[in-house]
Amino acid sequence: MHKLVKIFFVLIFAFVFGCQNQYYDEPPLHAAAMRGSIKKVKQLIKEGASVNGVNKQGATALHWAASKGHEDIVEYLVRHGANVNALTNKGSTPLKLANDFHHKKVIKLLQGYGARM
Repeated sequence: MHKLVKIFFVLIFAFVFGCQNQYYDEPPLHAAAMRGSIKKVKQLIKEGASVNGVNKQGATALHWAASKGHEDIVEYLVRHGANVNALTNKGSTPLKLANDFHHKKVIKLLQGYGARM
């Protein structure tokens, strides 16, 4: 039984810390946009984070916010100069990602700002 308890705690530890590492290699603004933290997004932009900065895949924070359906962050990023037609290294736009994940409100919002697939 003692061995099972050890295994249980190892699995819990791996799950907890593994889930936190999904943003490990992302720029801070991207990570905040993925998590849906509008407060952190505002703070980072106020501190000078590049709204059109890209990660290793060529994605911007707007790509992540759109793919996760975070309308408030999409709106904020666009109003602060995010390129609604930015392309990732694989050619995806924020609108395409919002469409892929069926975020209808984000799709409409991006289209209102002139976004294209």
